[in-house]
Amino acid sequence: MTALDESPLMLSHLQGTTGADGKLMPPSLPAPRVRVTKTEAGQVIEPILDEAVSLEAFRVAFLRAFATTDEVVAQALFIQLLNGLHTEPNKPVDPATANLALALMHEIGPKGRG
Repeated sequence: MTALDESPLMLSHLQGTTGADGKLMPPSLPAPRVRVTKTEAGQVIEPILDEAVSLEAFRVAFLRAFATTDEVVAQALFIQLLNGLHTEPNKPVDPATANLALALMHEIGPKGRG
């Protein structure tokens, strides 16, 4: 049995967690998502947009994930995060890695002011 097996805290227990005030926390909005396209010059990372997600909605969610209102700062932080996670510099960033990084930042980012 590993230390992980012995731990009573499992991810399934986090469903329906309560906040500091004892109230059930609402589910978060979906994380922004990106696609990675290989180009002659390297790669392009761009938002995934559809009828449910506009460019403005993506922009707001992306900025919130990095707790800033400055697009340059958010993009720089995202690139630094991807550089730390991307282990094969001669290959394009895996879209799953890019979206995981974004989803993690979205979930750990600030949830409100107050």
